[in-house]
Amino acid sequence: MNPPSRKTLPKLAGELDKYVIPNHIIRMYDGKVIDDGIDSCERCGSKHLQRHGTKERLFCKVILESDFKDVYIRRQIYRCVHCHHDNVSGKDLFYDGCEYARPIVDECLSLAAHNPANRVESMMLEKGLQIDARTVLRYIKQFKLKIVERNPLKVGDANVGVNLVKALFGKETIKDLEKEFPDEKFAGVGDETYPRARGALQDHLSNKRIAEAVNDPAPEVEHNKHKTPKDKKRKKRKGKNLAPPPPQQQEGVRVGKFPESFTLALAYISTLKFYSSLICTVVSFNSLLAEALFKPLQGVICALTDGSPIYNGLADDRCFFHYMMNFFKKDPGLANMKRGKPPPPSSIIVPEYMHDLCQLVRAEYLRHLMEKHPDLVVMDEENGGVRYIGPTTTSAMEGGNHRIKYELRVPYSDTDTICGRAILIAVRDSMYAFRHGKPEESFAHVHSSFTYSSVMAAGSSSTVSPATVIPSASPALTICPTLVAAQ
Repeated sequence: MNPPSRKTLPKLAGELDKYVIPNHIIRMYDGKVIDDGIDSCERCGSKHLQRHGTKERLFCKVILESDFKDVYIRRQIYRCVHCHHDNVSGKDLFYDGCEYARPIVDECLSLAAHNPANRVESMMLEKGLQIDARTVLRYIKQFKLKIVERNPLKVGDANVGVNLVKALFGKETIKDLEKEFPDEKFAGVGDETYPRARGALQDHLSNKRIAEAVNDPAPEVEHNKHKTPKDKKRKKRKGKNLAPPPPQQQEGVRVGKFPESFTLALAYISTLKFYSSLICTVVSFNSLLAEALFKPLQGVICALTDGSPIYNGLADDRCFFHYMMNFFKKDPGLANMKRGKPPPPSSIIVPEYMHDLCQLVRAEYLRHLMEKHPDLVVMDEENGGVRYIGPTTTSAMEGGNHRIKYELRVPYSDTDTICGRAILIAVRDSMYAFRHGKPEESFAHVHSSFTYSSVMAAGSSSTVSPATVIPSASPALTICPTLVAAQ
């Protein structure tokens, strides 16, 4: 492992970050003994244990004005009298495969939900903590692998995604969640987006320029530069009557319409504002992946998509906006208006025609949905009528896709990394406590028991029992290992 590069505390960072947090960590953990008070052997279950010294473990690296400082803690060892197994205290304070302590890893994952790895490194620097960007990427990959393993979406025996309903609420499907919350309305939306792979845009543009150079014929060389306007018109008129080249001359290098990208498919409960499932893969989206994506949506009142044939048999309704777009593409009346002359009147008539038709169709479609899904019709106290709270378009999902792509910020070449970050973003977006410019708790934030330790810890429990931290020369002090100050 490469040693960390020399870092200096930024002068513009707040004193709470660069002074209070590092010194609090040093005071609370440096040189202290972690003692869980183990009463039975984890191997044989014997109650006969003896203290057998301590084991030193690195908690974190803090950055001081002078230099780095390694903060070490000592973990009490209890040796079993029967099997001679060493039971080490403080296991809840560390994750398997992570060098630093649990509070540091949790802080990295929390920041990675809004920032790429290099930005997380700089933000931890402002807090006076040493974390390398490659270390953050390793934590993101471990988080992805563990959450997919514990909450899988399967196609056959292959894990293709993560069941966020199970990760957030411990339920397999919305049907199971509805039994716990019978008064809530569950309506789902599904869609996919395609974030670009790293370097794909540059490669696509380069291949496109090469294809244009290979496919386009060499320009004609005009020997007589002094041509009259009549000659130019005659040549242009003559070119219009030329027959197209034979098919064998049109063949050449072909380039895809879009650069190489990942397939990121998501399902969203639009009525309660949380994600229910996520799939990230390099494979093109198909009916098998769509079926896996919609498994957690079993039990929703309605499921709406953009009308793609991939979702046939899975979705109940079709997006109104996508339906009207496809309709206007084939509308002969609209085509005649666009061909009308002069252009200025048509530019005024066309928008009015499209707006009026959309308003008419939307009213009919809304009436149809209210009759089809009466459970999603609620009283509107402000207007003194009724209101349909279910989705009519995929706008909620389009907005969710935009938020995830915005929070990703940078392209990735590794599937595990982009999938891990997408899951972190989806979970953070579902468990919000501030939105629309004011404090606002989401359904998932109130009722979910999700924590980073519920995924990263070796056990399935999301809670950690308090440990006893014994200073070197002072009375015992009982605290929770989770370091609130680092967050």
